[in-house]
Amino acid sequence: MVPQTHTRLTAGVSFGTKNLFKKTTVHPIAAVEQPLIRHRLYLLGEWFYGRHDFGFFTPGILFHPTKNQIIVVAYKIPNHPGNGKSGIVFEYGFFFGGKENGSGTDTDGHDHAPPASPTTPATKPAPHPQPVREL
Repeated sequence: MVPQTHTRLTAGVSFGTKNLFKKTTVHPIAAVEQPLIRHRLYLLGEWFYGRHDFGFFTPGILFHPTKNQIIVVAYKIPNHPGNGKSGIVFEYGFFFGGKENGSGTDTDGHDHAPPASPTTPATKPAPHPQPVREL
């Protein structure tokens, strides 16, 4: 995360087999999320490189109407004409259970937890292990 702007940058490598991508492939992936209204509205972009069914750049908007819901509206643009057609993407997600303070991981795998303040720890300390009783 870029501290001043709270921009979240993600990069990695994806591997897929013929069953998923119609060919065995290893390719880079990248994403960016920019909060517009903190913890509620984000500008986002995701990119899967390559000539396969998931080879698209997808810019859009991510919105949390409540802490348990997520709505994504985006537009997918193929990296190559053979990957498929451009189109609108609409996603709705609902979180069952949830975590404290409305933080947690949403349906696209991104953690939208508020950053910890400098005066409080980022996570609760782990509980002390209980002794094992033998029978």
